[in-house]
Amino acid sequence: MPNIDEEVSYFSKHFGFGLAYEFGPFAADDNWMAEHQNVNPRAEISKIAIMNAGGINLEIFEYTDNIHRSKTAPNNADIGCHHHTRANY
Repeated sequence: MPNIDEEVSYFSKHFGFGLAYEFGPFAADDNWMAEHQNVNPRAEISKIAIMNAGGINLEIFEYTDNIHRSKTAPNNADIGCHHHTRANY
C-alpha cells in the first residue's frame, strides 16, 4: 500500500476493522524476503498493520521505495496476482 495509515482508516471506517497492532520496519540481509514474501531480497517493509473484524484478520504491508518495483497493479489473471479493490469515497 502506498500509505498504510490511509488504508487502516479506510478499512476501519468502511468495514469496521479494528487495528490490533502495528510493527516495523522490517528488512533482511539474507534471502528471507525473497523466500517468504516473494519480493526482491533487499526490499524493506516500513510498516505492517494487523487488523481484525468478525473473526477475519487482515495484514496490510507498506514497502519502502529502496528498490525498483512496478507501481501498477497486475491484471487479475496474472500469475501471483493479489486482488484488492478499493473505491475512493
